[in-house]
Amino acid sequence: MAVCNRDLLPLASFLVPSLPQTPTSPATLPSDIWCNILSYLPPAEVMRVRRVNSLFYAVALDHRFQHFKIEGIAEDEMHKFDALVRFVGDAMSHELAGRIKHITLCMDQLEMLQKFYACTDMGATFNDNVAIPFDRMRARELAFALFHVFEHAWALNKVRLILCGTANGYDRFELRFMQTFWHCIPHQQSVTSLELEVDVTKLELLLDLAPCVEAPCLKELTIVIVRYWSRFPRKKVDFRRIHGLFAKLSPTLETLTFKSTIKRLTTSAFDNDIIMRELRKLELDVRLGDLKLVMSINANYPALTELSLHGWMPATALDALWFSHLHLLNLRVLRVTLKVKTEVDMVWGGTLDAPRLEELHLNGCFTRRSTPRELTRLCNFFKSKSVVVLDIEVAEIDDEVIDTLAAAFPNLRDLRIWALKRKGREWPNKPAPVPLRDFHTAWKMYLRREYFRADLGCFEARLATVYSDSV
Repeated sequence: MAVCNRDLLPLASFLVPSLPQTPTSPATLPSDIWCNILSYLPPAEVMRVRRVNSLFYAVALDHRFQHFKIEGIAEDEMHKFDALVRFVGDAMSHELAGRIKHITLCMDQLEMLQKFYACTDMGATFNDNVAIPFDRMRARELAFALFHVFEHAWALNKVRLILCGTANGYDRFELRFMQTFWHCIPHQQSVTSLELEVDVTKLELLLDLAPCVEAPCLKELTIVIVRYWSRFPRKKVDFRRIHGLFAKLSPTLETLTFKSTIKRLTTSAFDNDIIMRELRKLELDVRLGDLKLVMSINANYPALTELSLHGWMPATALDALWFSHLHLLNLRVLRVTLKVKTEVDMVWGGTLDAPRLEELHLNGCFTRRSTPRELTRLCNFFKSKSVVVLDIEVAEIDDEVIDTLAAAFPNLRDLRIWALKRKGREWPNKPAPVPLRDFHTAWKMYLRREYFRADLGCFEARLATVYSDSV
């Protein structure tokens, strides 16, 4: 049955009456807490709650319209675009558009929505054998409606843009739409979080968009570069052009995340002299062995307190002792996830210069064939009396492993060990090994053990320290 949506858009011709955002009674919960509670309800139930009183009416509308999202609709779910068009029509009200705090735009989904709305005979969209009539005026009408909503999103503080791998013919439309989108934001200084998820075929589009991004008070920046589709060729671009975006956002940036399936892009992006004095948290996908990135981390982020590295090291690394070149005087939390193809001795040479390190999380540093000597080498590299939280993945758990950790980290208060298997126990019908001792003299505390069965046929053990009143 054909569905006609010609009159769906101009739905909000009336203004929603202004309602109090906070209750008058001091004993009533604030509206943001009620909004968090309503997040656990289905959308239909949330809209029923608005009938309770004026406070719940305002809270329900805040929850319903706080996230404007064009994302997550498959090609065989075209019927969902009907509800999305109605949502756009409702959001055209200035009162409702002013409640939007988070905008997610997937450009691929936006193109599908535009085609859906521009087709005069919606029944043709479900039949591949029928040519779909496309009305350009209706496509412009939808675009103007979206820009009208963006212009009145006074409370907007988070933006997420997704650029999937599509034919190059759509690049011009995507770039013009995103440029206009940034110009429509009423209070650019209120945007504190920006996430850019880009296919590798759209890197040039990202670099062209960067000069248009205006967010003078941005606190969080996330750039994710992935590979959505393999049928479109990837252009070679000079990714160092991203330095202009970093320089523009550097005065206020506190959290920076850069993930990429192409590790050399990380080096190109961070091989610069841009000082970010307010940056506290940094997360990177890196190719270990290139010292240019290490030098930038040491010099450009003096206030860095939390560093997360997802590293990959090829067999022919330029400098295997990559971690020993880090000098981070204010670092408190370090998370390392490795995919190493070389010997452990080639990675953990020297020592780590992080005198204030308190939390250490290590994953992927060992394999099933790892020996106790390799664990000793790693512990000597990170050896510190300031570390109080340790989360580590090892090959086996026994008393010797715990003694090695106790010697390297004498002041631990929280220990979590994840092991591939337990020494003396084979899978799946062998007797349990000799249990670990409950009380460790060096740490002067009891150890609590919990065992789980993993899907890959190995044992996973978790040890957490428990204080004793008798100690």
